[in-house]
Amino acid sequence: DTNLVCYPDLATCCSTDYRDSSYKVFNPTPCAYCAAGTWSLYGFEPCTPAASTDRLITTCGGCDFYKTASSPVVLYRSSCVPSSCNGTMDLSGQGLQALWDGVFEGLGPVDLDLGNNQLATLPDGVFDGLTGLESLYLNGNQLTTLPDGVFDGLTGLSTLHLYANQLTTLRDGVFDGL
Repeated sequence: DTNLVCYPDLATCCSTDYRDSSYKVFNPTPCAYCAAGTWSLYGFEPCTPAASTDRLITTCGGCDFYKTASSPVVLYRSSCVPSSCNGTMDLSGQGLQALWDGVFEGLGPVDLDLGNNQLATLPDGVFDGLTGLESLYLNGNQLTTLPDGVFDGLTGLSTLHLYANQLTTLRDGVFDGL
């Protein structure tokens, strides 16, 4: 069986493989229906059979956050109408290898803990709109670089943990948006 995941940001509908052969990614943007799953304006839902095997990690701001059951372990959220998510969103130690683009869009956690996972990269704009974010824990991952502008607009950020990664060089201006 192939695990199916609906994903909104690909150029063509229902045609692109994601990272390995066990995942097929579908772009429902021009589609009203995505394979066995559905698409919402506010997020995406895993298509069957992935939904039955994926694991709920936490609920925050009216959204459920899941991780895929097989490799690559990806964080995604259910379709929801996001609202404020106060306090700490603890996603640490979940073995996460990737984050879907926009997974935190519309949420406003005060603290976000992504520490002690297996993240090697961060999607561009993954923290966009999180102006109320005060603490961000990225320690204990496998990050080798930080995308340009990854921290842009995080005006409330007072604590950033990046230790225990594989960062050797940081680009000029990576912290300019803070």
